[in-house]
Amino acid sequence: MKIGVGATKLLEGSLQDVFKSFDQEAHTVYLCICKSVSDRQIREAVELGARTIGDLTVRLGVGIECGKCIDSIGEFLDSCLAAPPAVAAAPAAPSSPVTAKPAPAPAKAWFAVDL
Repeated sequence: MKIGVGATKLLEGSLQDVFKSFDQEAHTVYLCICKSVSDRQIREAVELGARTIGDLTVRLGVGIECGKCIDSIGEFLDSCLAAPPAVAAAPAAPSSPVTAKPAPAPAKAWFAVDL
C-alpha cells in the first residue's frame, strides 16, 4: 500500500511539516476528536489570545476527556505561535460621522392606566 507524503511525515512525528504542506482553506484537521476541535478553532483561539494548552483547555475543552490530543495540540500551538500573525485588512473609516435618525414619537399612547 502506498502512503502519501503527508501521512509518512505524520507517522514520522513531524506534525509541523504536515500542517504547513496542505491548503488550510480547503482542509480541516480535527486535533481533538473527543471535543471535535479543529485546527481552525485553535488558530482562532490563538488570534484571540490563547498562548498555552491550559488556555485552549479552558476555551475549547481539549485534553479533558482522554488526553491523547495534548501532544499534537501542543505542537500545533507552538507552530501557530511561531508563525507571524495574519494581517487583517482594516475597515475603511467613514469620511463623515454617521448619525441615526430618531424614531418618530407615537401619536397616541398604547397603554392604559387605571387610577
